[in-house]
Amino acid sequence: MRTSCTCGAPVTTLASGTTSSPSEQAPSKPTTGEMMRSADVVVVGGGTAGCVVAVRLSSDPSMSVTLLEEGAAAYGTDRVHADVLDAGRVRAVSPGHVASTTRATHLAPGRPWGIVRGSGLGGSSSVNGAYFVRARVEDFDRWSAAGGPAWRHENVLPLLRALEDDLDFPDSDQHGNGGPIPVRRPALEHPAVQALAAASSSLGIAEELDKNDARSTAGFGAVPRNAVSGIRLSTAMTYLAPAMGRPNLTVRGGVTVLGVRVQRGTVRGVDLLVGGKRKFLAAGHVVLSAGAVDTAVLLQRSGIGAARHLERVGIEVQADLPGVGVLANHPQVVVDWLPRGPLPVPADHWFAAAVNLDGFVEDVSVEVLQSLLPMHVLTSNSAPRAADPLPLLVSTQGQGRTGSVAVCGGDPGGPAIVHHGYLADPVERRALREGVRLACQLVAFPAWSGRGGPGAGVVGLPLSVLVDDRALDRWVRERLGTAMHPTSTAAMGPAGSRGSVVNGWGAVHGISGLTVADTSILPTAPRRGPAATAVLIGELVARGLAGRLSSPN
Repeated sequence: MRTSCTCGAPVTTLASGTTSSPSEQAPSKPTTGEMMRSADVVVVGGGTAGCVVAVRLSSDPSMSVTLLEEGAAAYGTDRVHADVLDAGRVRAVSPGHVASTTRATHLAPGRPWGIVRGSGLGGSSSVNGAYFVRARVEDFDRWSAAGGPAWRHENVLPLLRALEDDLDFPDSDQHGNGGPIPVRRPALEHPAVQALAAASSSLGIAEELDKNDARSTAGFGAVPRNAVSGIRLSTAMTYLAPAMGRPNLTVRGGVTVLGVRVQRGTVRGVDLLVGGKRKFLAAGHVVLSAGAVDTAVLLQRSGIGAARHLERVGIEVQADLPGVGVLANHPQVVVDWLPRGPLPVPADHWFAAAVNLDGFVEDVSVEVLQSLLPMHVLTSNSAPRAADPLPLLVSTQGQGRTGSVAVCGGDPGGPAIVHHGYLADPVERRALREGVRLACQLVAFPAWSGRGGPGAGVVGLPLSVLVDDRALDRWVRERLGTAMHPTSTAAMGPAGSRGSVVNGWGAVHGISGLTVADTSILPTAPRRGPAATAVLIGELVARGLAGRLSSPN
């Protein structure tokens, strides 16, 4: 395994929940009163992008950087929970797991749900499916129209290459060799994967040899993963671990950020809750990297959002930015099929391949991601049973922002109301409907369900429902889920433009010293899962911020 990651080294505790490799350990740091010290930059949220930002900014030894994480600040392989390491399952997203948090939401009217996000260093990159697929060129075309030329694909490609160590295409001009995050594609050897490949070909779906090559045509292919030999490689392990010895980088876990303190349009620092006590940490600059939902919550509680709503709930307005909290996400539905007999159980991955079709219905893309494990096995310690169906995860990937995140008041412990607004758009309903039909077509092909094929057909979806649009819409609504890809709650765009919250470098309009660096800033959701894009955001925002903070002007 070629990687710059030092996550396998033994670790020792610096402070409560904070760890470092002994060979890189910083000089002893005080554990009391430190939260009252000022920092040049405070990064709120040690998740996928937050780790990247903290590491890149602290590479300047003259800049003091403090990274605050509400969850545990552990990253080494002998300290984090075993479920965080195991890329063959997603057990850490189960309700109540120590490595994740769940926030109540409604996917559609009458469809309550829980949004699960990673808790602890690495954030959702520590608990997700290790799906690491880049956004499409068309995504960057849209994003650059809002955020400027830095977001053009030709300009971000060097960053995409620099952040990865592609173990399959190390010599390609589209990929990196020796970057922080190892990327590997599973072998397409499983009988069910081979059936999906044959069925896709029978339907005229192109073979996609490399889903991270901008020149490839969308279709059937192996899914790149930030996992090697069954180990999930989060940004805490790949970025943060090697940097923990820097004397100018302080990492603290168990810290709840209550809000950003703003005076006369300028950030002064952050209000915290540490060990049950309120504290204030002064900062020259604050970077919010708490994830699309919690970043929107923090902005609103800090007086940044739609003035009409903030005034109604009793929050003093610092900046009237109505785009705060306008949410995008990818809806998902599971189509189950029944194996004809026992199938191999993968040891180190739960998916290997997917079918991606862009512009499937109007401008909405669809993905059929094939799970090689039953749903109940993915999130638990249970073993597969012979009679268990296997799922095809059908998600639509449009660009609409149909959801909302809204705080109910300034109380940091108070609730925030999250709605996704799924199924309100007739185009989205049609795309989900046709995506389900596509999955059923794939399962129906002789290569899959005929003699010698691995499956005995779809279960739980009668033909009478499948061919009836209204009946199928009801079936989808009853089984509606989410891919848990929240984005766009602080979208980038020119100052004063409708819905714009930040510029192309994540700087919040009208507030000096405040930047957002997570998937909140995307003006539209990507046509693929956002994990790789979240890392890119950390790289791009850190680069822009470093330039501004070091500028004499």
